[in-house]
Amino acid sequence: MRAADRRQVLVACAACALAIIVLLLLSEGLLDHDIWRSADRDAFYPLGHYNTTPHMAATVAILSIWGPFSCWRCFDPLVRRYMAGCFMLFAGWMLVVIVKYAVVWDPAVELLWYCFYVPILLVPMLCVFTAFRAAGVDGRPAVVRCRRALLAINALLLVVVFTNGIHHAVFSFGATDPDWYENYEYAPLYYAVYAMAVGQFVAFFALLFANAYRQLRGAIVTVSLICALAVVYGLAYVLRVPFFFSGNFSLSYTWFVCVAIELCFDFGIIPAFAHYGRLFQTLPMDVKVFSLSAERGDGPVYATFQAGPVSPQGRSCVEACATGPVRLISDVTPDVVYHAQRVSGGITLVTEDISAISSRRRVLEQRHAALRSSCALLEQERLMRERLRKQESERALYDEVDQSISEALGRARELMCQVEGLPGDEAVFKLTIAKMLISYCKRKGGIVLARRSDCDFEREKLQLIVGELVTDLQTAGVSCGALVETGEMIPVDAVSVLYDCLYDFSIASLYCVDPVLMMYFSDYSDGAIEMRLALSTGELRNLAESEEMQELRVLLDGRDVAYRLTGEEGSLVLVVVVRKER
Repeated sequence: MRAADRRQVLVACAACALAIIVLLLLSEGLLDHDIWRSADRDAFYPLGHYNTTPHMAATVAILSIWGPFSCWRCFDPLVRRYMAGCFMLFAGWMLVVIVKYAVVWDPAVELLWYCFYVPILLVPMLCVFTAFRAAGVDGRPAVVRCRRALLAINALLLVVVFTNGIHHAVFSFGATDPDWYENYEYAPLYYAVYAMAVGQFVAFFALLFANAYRQLRGAIVTVSLICALAVVYGLAYVLRVPFFFSGNFSLSYTWFVCVAIELCFDFGIIPAFAHYGRLFQTLPMDVKVFSLSAERGDGPVYATFQAGPVSPQGRSCVEACATGPVRLISDVTPDVVYHAQRVSGGITLVTEDISAISSRRRVLEQRHAALRSSCALLEQERLMRERLRKQESERALYDEVDQSISEALGRARELMCQVEGLPGDEAVFKLTIAKMLISYCKRKGGIVLARRSDCDFEREKLQLIVGELVTDLQTAGVSCGALVETGEMIPVDAVSVLYDCLYDFSIASLYCVDPVLMMYFSDYSDGAIEMRLALSTGELRNLAESEEMQELRVLLDGRDVAYRLTGEEGSLVLVVVVRKER
């Protein structure tokens, strides 16, 4: 508690003690005044056979001691203020009751009578605010609006009570009756005041029950039974049952509520230091709290129920905690970790048993070693498979290139043999095709060499090969152009397939009249490359149905590609898509 709060509590206690002294002097007739009655103690209460003035004075004295003590147990400042408000209202109520039955002036008696309903309404409201705080929901917008509504309703009811002399909507009595303070009747709004007070107590226990842990709910039921008895007592008092009506309602109400609040503190329903002290002892950990003199060998001041004796390692950990937090794992007890740290006014030592963690760590280390060995074997297997796949791919490429070169050379020999005896133009045409086939063989051999050196084709290299083919076609009389817009490296296998398709189409174009061939290479989606070839001629026939293009279809069907060959009179388009990863 802050110093300012302590001063306020001490001032309140001093005021209560001063009020008690004044009342005792009044009861002895030492402070007589015209508005006071006789100093006879039996005259302090209307029913002389049931004089409770000493009981109320003792209650004020008890509240002046017990109230601050209960507030000091609250670690939450808001709960502390709410509880202090309750105790101050109760103490003030007792003083008002004592003064009321000593006053003879009717307006003062009536005003003091109405003051009874300030604690009757505000104490349960403060209890509801305490329940909101204990549940941790006091900051929510809906709860803030609810608190404001309770303040407004209680303030309105108090205004109605204090203006009862005007409208008599709470109490009905005759102003000319000298015994009006006994011969009064309850008006309709009195039941609204009573229902508001009872409803706030019901809300208080309902909130505590809804937000309490299961083990605390039985305690809440026990405390709520006490308040239920208070409600029954109040109802019997309102109905003027003789036994209950002859008692002191203010004193009974105060003790009922104070006992309920004290039980809430003791059971831990309202957060208090005593409750958290028990929680500390029941922590499922080995925790010890040492005083600062523990460095000289003193034992722990506080300890949990699971705390064991202080070991030498723990003692050394506490002694080494002078400069900062210490964490110690000793070779003597490798399965125990000691944590020591300075706190306000002492040193905490936490002894953590990590035997289960160590056992699991050893198991995990064994599994990790086994997995590491398995990973090494899998890596070796992967490298071996990769090497085999590469060798198989190279062998397949070599076989495919060897077969392609053999077929191309065979066709070139046939063409060379057909040259003899042919007219000049036909002989030149045959020789041109043979030259194209020989160039094809040379570049296929270059692809094999690139494969052997593990060198993929970049855009510039592919553009160079396509440029050489364009030059050969232009030499053969084909108007030709090419554009390469690939952005990534192209595997050798994909280049080999593209080259085969390109040469098949180029050689087929030599059989056309005035051919114009355009080539376009670009990246395709899903890791593929696309080649577009567009051929236009001066012929009026449908090139797609020509014999040369039918032979081209047969060649393309034998390639591992996806293609589309479309044409019309004088034009032909071939689109080939080749996957980069083969």
